[in-house]
Amino acid sequence: MENAQLAVLATLAKGDYTGIVRTRLFLPEAWTEGSKRLEAADVPKEARRFRTKPELAAEMIATLHAEGVAFDFTNVNALCGNCTAYRYRIDALCSYIVFVHCDQTIYLADTQPSVPERRSEKVPTPSVIKTSAFSQRVDEFAREQPPSAWQCITYHQRTKGGHTREVLTKQVWR
Repeated sequence: MENAQLAVLATLAKGDYTGIVRTRLFLPEAWTEGSKRLEAADVPKEARRFRTKPELAAEMIATLHAEGVAFDFTNVNALCGNCTAYRYRIDALCSYIVFVHCDQTIYLADTQPSVPERRSEKVPTPSVIKTSAFSQRVDEFAREQPPSAWQCITYHQRTKGGHTREVLTKQVWR
């Protein structure tokens, strides 16, 4: 990307109304490596550090939470949904709904990850975290669900109608 402005937005919605409550300028990492370009574009000094879109989104949610802004849950795209650091950061702040990629691996029970114990002095000490929990791809899990598990929801109502989707709600671990 040569020249463009990208923003990460936080909106609040109630019924048919939606309003933008926070924005953060997203800068590609290449932009943050030199100050001449940033100064020429009048990018504020506090925004000149590279942060991913999920980091910016999590910062906004944490700020809104700290300011006492009331919301029931957050809803984010698959980019944030696929980012473990994002989910860990907001986990203690609020409930959330995330879109996920169909090939994302999920666990249907708490993974209880651990590093296996060393079995012998002859082998190196294990350092890779393991789990005995069953994992499954999202698309495989979705195909196995009965029709009664799915709900039809309509959102973003407009004068010409809204978006209708079939959704499956399930607490999972990743």
